[in-house]
Amino acid sequence: MVVKIPKACKNCGHITDEEKCPLCGGETSKDWQGYVIIVDHPRSEIA
Repeated sequence: MVVKIPKACKNCGHITDEEKCPLCGGETSKDWQGYVIIVDHPRSEIA
């Protein structure tokens, strides 16, 4: 079983498994950071 590592487009930020972004055609990178939006913070285990 091959595990695909998500990559982010350097141009538009789209997350994909591909080498090139399917939206804008830009280069993707495995080195990226993201953010989390917590909608229901009273019930969230993360918040």
